[in-house]
Amino acid sequence: MVGERWAVRQPEFPAYFAYLLAHEFGHATTILTRLWLAIYEDMILRYVPRVAKGQAWTWSDFPHEVRYDRFGMAIAEAIYGRERVVEDFDRILTAGLSEDAPRLVKALALEPSTDLGPLPKELATFSIPFRAELLERWQEDILTKKLKLGACLSDLGYLWARDE
Repeated sequence: MVGERWAVRQPEFPAYFAYLLAHEFGHATTILTRLWLAIYEDMILRYVPRVAKGQAWTWSDFPHEVRYDRFGMAIAEAIYGRERVVEDFDRILTAGLSEDAPRLVKALALEPSTDLGPLPKELATFSIPFRAELLERWQEDILTKKLKLGACLSDLGYLWARDE
């Protein structure tokens, strides 16, 4: 979500704001076109840190966040050009304005893309090592009503059964 902090700074960092807004539009596109995938994104984001013990996770470790960062970069660059995007990001990093500087550095290194098509495969590949434990936890939490979103899926294993 684009908060007030960056919304009020849009005139100062227009390319960065375009990146943020486009990133969120990437999420919205998935929700509107493949709700089942958005549900998996949320469940994987919340449950992988629980089942992958001993690992520290950041938002930018998850494939859907990377894909939406790529989407945001593509839109920002299409509107403002690469030079302005880099300039805005650099000014934010230099001024210490970001709460997640490593993510901004990662985003700058990404290949921009508006293609959200590979997302199901990327999410499935990323989460396959945790599949068994995820399914077990999801089933338990659906039964105890701790995971209401998961109940919307007719087949909890659908993400990994797809051929895309």
